[in-house]
Amino acid sequence: MGLPAPALVGIGDGYHRIIVLATDHQQEHGLSERQLAGRRRPVHHRANRPRPSSSSAARAPASPTNPSHLPTEAEQEQIAQARTALVASIGNTLDHELQTRASLLHANQAAIEKQERDVERALADLRREDDRLLKVLDKGSRQVKELGDVQNWAERLERDFLVLEETMRLVHEGGSGSGSGSGSGSWTGI
Repeated sequence: MGLPAPALVGIGDGYHRIIVLATDHQQEHGLSERQLAGRRRPVHHRANRPRPSSSSAARAPASPTNPSHLPTEAEQEQIAQARTALVASIGNTLDHELQTRASLLHANQAAIEKQERDVERALADLRREDDRLLKVLDKGSRQVKELGDVQNWAERLERDFLVLEETMRLVHEGGSGSGSGSGSGSWTGI
């Protein structure tokens, strides 16, 4: 009976892969079914793992303390190759993922720097607008103050005109009246 070749099995999704070296230790060591029958132990399965096929259930568990199950030099070389392939596969997966993230970070950094420059420009424009509005406010405040001064001046003029008007009224009434005033002048008020 010929020995089956070990198989590399790849498991994973689009981002992660695990490569496993699968071998049949029972057949590689040349154990017959009769020899295996004495070594069989009950197999306990977990609920989340599929049950092995009948050929894999017949295999004896590998034990590092049992010298008959120690890997041969060829098996060790295959295991080393499988480990190397696994490490390379994991390395390539992680390298690709990290390179993708790094390029995304660099792209985002450039976008952030552009946004930062835009914000600085907007702040400079806002400062200029703020200065312009402060000047308009100062000018408006001065005009309101002047208007208040003009209003006060107008009120004073109005009071003065009222006083003059009252004085003129009294003069007209005095000149057109009975002349009982003690004045001897002939002022007509014109």
